[in-house]
Amino acid sequence: MTLHEAMRLVLEAHGRPMSSREIADAVHARGLYSRRDGKAIGSRQYSDLFARSGGLLRLR
Repeated sequence: MTLHEAMRLVLEAHGRPMSSREIADAVHARGLYSRRDGKAIGSRQYSDLFARSGGLLRLR
């Protein structure tokens, strides 16, 4: 699973915009994604699939 797929699953499950830190924590807690180098995912890794508004991310 890619990071963006994991982010989408978390946002869909929560049904509301979330901060990037909340998303990163939820992805990690659910074991949905891990980096190849084993480091924690950053809270600022997102793409054009997500819209940022008022510090929160939501699905486009």
